[in-house]
Amino acid sequence: MLQISTTRRATLNQSPFLNVLCDRRVTETLKLMTLPSGTKLTPDVARELCMRAGNKAYIGGSIANLGNEYVLGLKTVNCLSGETLAHEQVTANGKEKVLNALGDAAAKLRARLGEAHSTVQKFDTPLKQATTPSLDALQAYSLGNKSHSDGDDHAALPFLQRAIQLDPNFAMAYSKLGRLRQFR
Repeated sequence: MLQISTTRRATLNQSPFLNVLCDRRVTETLKLMTLPSGTKLTPDVARELCMRAGNKAYIGGSIANLGNEYVLGLKTVNCLSGETLAHEQVTANGKEKVLNALGDAAAKLRARLGEAHSTVQKFDTPLKQATTPSLDALQAYSLGNKSHSDGDDHAALPFLQRAIQLDPNFAMAYSKLGRLRQFR
C-alpha cells in the first residue's frame, strides 16, 4: 500500500499559509489520546487529533486503483464542525502519473481554500522535484519515515537505504538517513 502522506505533506508544505503537523507531533498527540502511534487516522481520529493539536482543519486523502487508473482525492475538513471546507479529486492514467496528479490536486485545493493563484504558482514545486519520481522509492521512504516516527530507527534504516537504491537522487531519503545515522 502506498502511503501518500509524505507527498501530500511535501506539496502542502509549499504553501506559506498552511501549517502541516509533523509526524512527531501526530505521534505525541495520539499518545495523549491513549492511542498507539500507528493508529489509522480515520476521519473521527483525525478530527479529534486536529482539535487536540489546536488546528482549525485537517486534510484527508484517498487513493483508489481502477485498473490502470488511480483516483486521488483530497478533502479539507473543519475540526470543530466536521464540515467539508473544500475537496478535490483527480485521476492519474497510470502509476507513473500519480505524483503529478497529486501535485495538481493539492495546488487546486490550496486555491479552493483561498490561497491566491499567484502564490500557489510561486510556491508550487513539482512533486518529482520535491520528493522522487519513483513511487517504489517513495513507498520505501514512507515506511522508513513511519518506523522512525514509531521510535524504531533500526527498522527505518533498510527502508531508507532501499529508497536511495531505487532513486539515487532522492534527497529527502539521504537527509533522513543522515539524521538517523548521526544519532546512532
